[in-house]
Amino acid sequence: MTRPVVVLPLVRADDGVWEAQLSPVHGSDDLLARDDLEPARGVRAPVRVAGVVTTLTVFVDDPDHAVVAYDEALPSS
Repeated sequence: MTRPVVVLPLVRADDGVWEAQLSPVHGSDDLLARDDLEPARGVRAPVRVAGVVTTLTVFVDDPDHAVVAYDEALPSS
């Protein structure tokens, strides 16, 4: 697999949308070393990045924490 350009930790916001964290959160120290970020293992879900909601492939760790890895441009605010 080609290494993604961007890997961000996510937390579930109160409105149910995944919220991108621009600083590390619990369990996210080794995001770039993960080997389970293949598209087939992810689910398409809404993600809020810098206030803009877009649909990306999300890799869920538990109900409240996940990561997103993608080679798309970050939404501009």
